[in-house]
Amino acid sequence: MFKKVFLIICLACSFPSVSWAQQVQVPFKAQFDFNKNSLYGEIPMAGNADPIYFEVQQNKDSGYIATINIKKWHSKFFDMSVFLDLVADPLIQQDVSSGQLKWSLTSHYTLLNNLPFEDMSANGTYGNGVLLIERAFLGGMILAGEFKTTAPYAVNMKIGMVNLNLKDFLPLFGFQNLDVEGTIGGNLYLSGEVPNIRVKGELHSFNGKIGQLEYYSMSLNIDGIYPEIYVIDSQIAQTDGFVFVIDGKLKLNEMDRFSEQIRSFVRKPLVQKNGDTVEWTLKKLQDSDEAGVTEFKYLKRRKEERMGGDSDMLGIERRMEF
Repeated sequence: MFKKVFLIICLACSFPSVSWAQQVQVPFKAQFDFNKNSLYGEIPMAGNADPIYFEVQQNKDSGYIATINIKKWHSKFFDMSVFLDLVADPLIQQDVSSGQLKWSLTSHYTLLNNLPFEDMSANGTYGNGVLLIERAFLGGMILAGEFKTTAPYAVNMKIGMVNLNLKDFLPLFGFQNLDVEGTIGGNLYLSGEVPNIRVKGELHSFNGKIGQLEYYSMSLNIDGIYPEIYVIDSQIAQTDGFVFVIDGKLKLNEMDRFSEQIRSFVRKPLVQKNGDTVEWTLKKLQDSDEAGVTEFKYLKRRKEERMGGDSDMLGIERRMEF
């Protein structure tokens, strides 16, 4: 049982240094205090980084209580400092131990890239090589899903977001020092075997700015295998009032070009097609609700001529709503 608890601790603390092509192995040094029935020690980190300090004690319910002190965790995407409390107890089903653990995790004094960040709470179970997250709350995000902790390593996770500040959200994925404003919400779904994780979801952002691109609203449908994510059939309403359908590709491993990648998206007017008629619209949103909406509609119709061949007819319609 003690081995299972410590596996969870090591797994939570060592992702940056794990080679997914090999079995997870985490070196550590520790001492056992027989008076307190506790184990305490440290996990060395790569380079000159501070080690991760931990202490594990057995509680009265034959479970374990662990405290973890991460002074500075350098991951691929961000730097984090945090103090964690972990409680793990045997999972009892119909008065019989299932061989699994139920666990809860809370964080305190969290710093993300040296800035204060909302503390986390999470709970779930662990057993048979599967770490199940029933519910986790982290900085405006709600996570639920599972990790397979034996080869082949796999993930199946849903991440929900509500009015999350872009300045807090983007650094989680490695986008640093960006000139951004606005909020983001929606759902992301992660699935597949590591490292070929499929990322799919719908994201919505309002009153935002990414580099020189300013917008009133942005709705993105994304799908792809990390790190190449495709943006398809999405829409943006710019601050000048024009609305476009956008498509493009994001390379999340080229984080320093994020603003450039956003600007390179293909922007097309809203298009509808019905038989031989093609209709596209440029919609301009006014600065205030009282001013209404001006919509320019362009109509192209192709018809066959009696003498053979065909001809196109182009019409323009302007509509104002108040």
